[in-house]
Amino acid sequence: MKIYRNLTPEEIKALQEHSCTAADWSDVMVADGFSPEYVWHTRMSGKIRIGAFNKEFELPGGMKKHSGLYHVTLHNVTINDDCLIENVKNYLKIMELRFKGRFNYKIMIPPELMECYTVKFMLQPLIENSVSHGFVHKKDMCEIVIMGQQIGDDIAIVVKDNGQGIEPNHLEKLKVKLNGENSDTGGIGMVNVHERIKLLYGKEYGIDIFSDYEKNTIVLVHIPVSKTPK
Repeated sequence: MKIYRNLTPEEIKALQEHSCTAADWSDVMVADGFSPEYVWHTRMSGKIRIGAFNKEFELPGGMKKHSGLYHVTLHNVTINDDCLIENVKNYLKIMELRFKGRFNYKIMIPPELMECYTVKFMLQPLIENSVSHGFVHKKDMCEIVIMGQQIGDDIAIVVKDNGQGIEPNHLEKLKVKLNGENSDTGGIGMVNVHERIKLLYGKEYGIDIFSDYEKNTIVLVHIPVSKTPK
């Protein structure tokens, strides 16, 4: 019988830095050998049991992936060792159902860029930000466009929504927060992604945000080409 243990304070902190949340961290148990390195943007509630993610495996066609959890919601579930669960598009499909015909999205990112480490962990919080803030009062068609391209050794990602935009005063506060200065404005998920990018790759990389109030918001992400973290 497999033995599970409680998370250590250090592991909980690492998971929170990876934008993971739990209704009660004491209900999350992990197997010996568990590392938070391969768990990103995971929401947990109820009794959760998570194995160790040590193996990389090869998909048909030669594509290699590491086991882990990426952009998922877990409730009263046991995840065995060396599983892989990931899908940003599932979140978008759920939004289509939620908005009942008023939600449309386009993803225009080359498949090879989607395999880059940073692209995978950052997309969902930026999309969630558009949905939770941009579309909350919108009555007509809601649209998100996600574009990406490689420029030399770097990648530029644009997430654009046609939501209500950001009031100029609030936008300025958010830019201040992205620059690491004190501000009481929101955007926690976006700021976490920005800080994680800078921590991984240096201060020349990160996020910038532009908004035309009552028309749209554009998030520009500048990252290096990288399939694994530093």
